[in-house]
Amino acid sequence: KAEVLSDAISQAKDLLQAGYKDPACILARVALEATLKDLADRHNVAQGKLDRMNADLSKAGAYNMAKQKQITAWAEIGNKAAHGDWTQYNEQDAVAMVQGVEALVADLM
Repeated sequence: KAEVLSDAISQAKDLLQAGYKDPACILARVALEATLKDLADRHNVAQGKLDRMNADLSKAGAYNMAKQKQITAWAEIGNKAAHGDWTQYNEQDAVAMVQGVEALVADLM
């Protein structure tokens, strides 16, 4: 799983470098959700919608409230990308999201 997630993040970084922020955010969102699902399994938390898993994982002690809020922000950017709301975030937001998800995967997987 970690290798697949690493590949997705690598592809997202390549897309960012090529100027494709929107698909990069979609890939990062996929990696984020897959990471939370894996964490849910490890912490005996029910899998479900990303927001619910995020809150439940924080309550279970998988990470702190600050990380929970950051994950919420990344998920929002990923959702905007997936739904075509591309003017609702910028290149810097996309870079921060991809880097943040990459760090999360490295720390927690």
